Amino acid sequence: MRKLLLIPLFVLAFFVTNKVAFAAIITVNTDQDISLMNAVGDGLCSIREAIANVNATGDTSGGDCVSATGNDTIVFSEPMTIHLTSQLSNDMYALQITAPVHIDGTANGNGDCIAKNLGVELDGNDAMNDIIRLFEGSDGSTIHGLVLNHFTNAAIDISESSNQTITCNFVGTNKTGDQNAVTPQQNGGPLGSIQIQTGADHIRPQNIVIGGTNAGDGNVIVSAAPSD
Repeated sequence: MRKLLLIPLFVLAFFVTNKVAFAAIITVNTDQDISLMNAVGDGLCSIREAIANVNATGDTSGGDCVSATGNDTIVFSEPMTIHLTSQLSNDMYALQITAPVHIDGTANGNGDCIAKNLGVELDGNDAMNDIIRLFEGSDGSTIHGLVLNHFTNAAIDISESSNQTITCNFVGTNKTGDQNAVTPQQNGGPLGSIQIQTGADHIRPQNIVIGGTNAGDGNVIVSAAPSD
């Protein structure tokens, strides 16, 4: 009888001590871009709140967004254009990512990479320096199926991070991918739609994949010369 009792206790202990945390799917359900301070607890999950949760590996949104658990995925509830104007974010409103994340603009039927029909647009509003920043800590992230436009420096800035994948995006175009939608800098500085740099700590990015070998992996990328 003693052996029969020990077996279920061992099995129970195994499952209790070996819980697996599955990556969260965080759904952005608003096209509003308001400051994080004012957005917390309003019942809407904005792109900034979703990214803040990812960076914190938890919930900083007051329950507006699903809590992040690590290696999470951000999707969108429907096709939308988000005009990025919040002034309480890092350096000219950029969406700064410091933890691994997969951002998918095609989920929930919002886009088709093979047909190049993309429904989620992040518009820098002719004021943003960069739109998305994949910075230190974000290694292993994917940016997939987004329209990124009206920025003044780079749509995607990869700095001090590696193993990043950029697929199926319209970078520097309008929503249909057939017109230039880049805002030239006014100071004569460099402009690249996707920028890869070492950063302040001189950490050189490695294994950056832009496009791929599968149908629909390619990006449409437009860059513009600085204005005079």
